[in-house]
Amino acid sequence: MGDDNVKSVEPVWKRIADDLADEIDCGTCKAGDALPTAQQLSSRYGVNRHTVLQAYRFLASQGRVSVEQGRGTFVTAQRIPYPVGRHVSFRTNLAKSGLESSNTVLDATVTTAEFAPSIGLRSDAKVWCIRILSVAGEVPVSISTHYLPVERFPGFPERLTAHAGSISATLKTYGISQYQRLNTRLHARLATAMESRLLQIGEPGSVLHSAGVDADLAGLPLQAVETAFAGGRIEVVVEPE
Repeated sequence: MGDDNVKSVEPVWKRIADDLADEIDCGTCKAGDALPTAQQLSSRYGVNRHTVLQAYRFLASQGRVSVEQGRGTFVTAQRIPYPVGRHVSFRTNLAKSGLESSNTVLDATVTTAEFAPSIGLRSDAKVWCIRILSVAGEVPVSISTHYLPVERFPGFPERLTAHAGSISATLKTYGISQYQRLNTRLHARLATAMESRLLQIGEPGSVLHSAGVDADLAGLPLQAVETAFAGGRIEVVVEPE
């Protein structure tokens, strides 16, 4: 058989993926919108579910959609630039992208420094352990856990709630108007069940885990922070000092 008789046939899953990409690009499907189910698309194109799922996996690999187990497939919003440098502020970072943000204090307990990241305290010293859910543009972005010395910051949870969950605003009530990040460590990991639920990323989902220590301008550690970011919703920007 000669080459002239051989036709290049595009796989059906690729045609489905291209059709969906066109709908996303032209705005028919907007960020956060749920896309048709695999069953609906298999009926529309006359193919089996596995063919549709292959199209969705392809789009997910390009960052165009996110597949959330038990919820469906959604158009991925544009990733939010999140600078990491000497100065770290959730609200300030998001404001640079023109996004409004809000924090919700999930819980506040007292533990000992033995169970907290190192902030230069004795192992038996009391520290606040405070968890905060951060939202940008009505989309959950991160869950952060903050460890601060109780002796230095008495009544911190109450002040934090009074200041809408803003760590920076609360520290100002203790006379700390500026602080700096001493170090930041990043790695990817699987989300816990709680993180998957609150960040609305489905299970099994993944998060970008950040761990850092903030200090006052004299270099004395103020807090240790561990943050689980919804990895598909942000991009980390490392800023040169």
